[in-house]
Amino acid sequence: MIVVKIFGGLGNQLFQYAFGRRLALERNTELYFDLSIYNQSFDSSFTKRDFEMDVFDINGKIADAKILSHFSQSKFNKLLNEFIIRSPFVKSANYLKEPHFHFYDYALRVGNQVYVNGYWQSEKYFSSIRNQLLTELIPTSELSTESQLIYDDIKNHNAVSLHIRRGDYINETNQSIYHVCSLDYYSKAVDYICSKVAQPKFYIFSDDVEWVKSNLNINQQIHYLEHNKGKNSYQDLILMSKCNHNIIANSSFSWWGAWLNHHENKIVISPEKWFKSNSKKTQDLIPSTWIQL
Repeated sequence: MIVVKIFGGLGNQLFQYAFGRRLALERNTELYFDLSIYNQSFDSSFTKRDFEMDVFDINGKIADAKILSHFSQSKFNKLLNEFIIRSPFVKSANYLKEPHFHFYDYALRVGNQVYVNGYWQSEKYFSSIRNQLLTELIPTSELSTESQLIYDDIKNHNAVSLHIRRGDYINETNQSIYHVCSLDYYSKAVDYICSKVAQPKFYIFSDDVEWVKSNLNINQQIHYLEHNKGKNSYQDLILMSKCNHNIIANSSFSWWGAWLNHHENKIVISPEKWFKSNSKKTQDLIPSTWIQL
C-alpha cells in the first residue's frame, strides 16, 4: 500500500494525490490518505484548511489508525529509511519525507509499502500518468448554475484565466514567505497574451476581488468571478482549466487550473519568483512549456 500525507489547501492536496497515485499505479497497490492533520488545532494566524479532494472522482481511501500503525515514524527509523532510499540498490524504506522542494528522483524508487510526506510540487512526479489524472480530477457533481453560465461564456471566447492571490499571502505570518505578484507582472502577462491571442477575454479569479477591481487596469474584455467560496472554490479551478490560456499566480491552486487545461495550443504564463527567499529551488515547479515572467 501507498499512504500519502495530505495537508494544505486544494492545490497542495492535488500535488500529493498525483504523486501518490503514480506510485500506487506503478506498484499495482492501493492508495490511502492520511488526513489526521485536519483534526489538529492550529494557531489562529494560520489558514484553517479542510480535505477538499472529495469533490473529484479520485482513487484512494482514508487510512485508519490500524493502517497508519504499519509505518514507524520514530526519529531513528526516519533517518534509517532516508539512508535506505538513497542507496541505488535497496527499495525497502517504508517512510519517505521530501528532503527539499525541487524534484527528488529517489522518491520514485520506493517499494510498494511506503508512507510519503511532502509537497511534491513538480509534474516530474506524475506527468507519466497525466491522462489518468485528467479522467479522475473531474467533479462528481455538476457546476452551480452561475458557474455553468460562466463556462458557457468561456466556450464562446478566447478565454484567458487570470489569478491574483492575496488573502493569506499578505498577512503578517506569511509576508516573509510568499512573494506577492506585482501589478507589473500581470500587465506584462496581459500584454504578452494580447500579442499572441486575437480578441482575448480575461476571466479574473481572486480571493480579493474588490482590491483587484480598484488596482488592476486592463483595457480588455473582463469578467470578475467572485461567487465561488468555501467548499465551492474548486469550481474556480475547474473554470480556469476550461479557459484557452492561463495567467497564474505563485499559487498551487492556479497551477492546477493551468495544468488541467487540455487545450493543445494553450499559453500559460507564470511568475518567475515564487517565494520571498531563494532557499527553495523552484526550477522543477514550472513545466518547460510555460512562460515565466
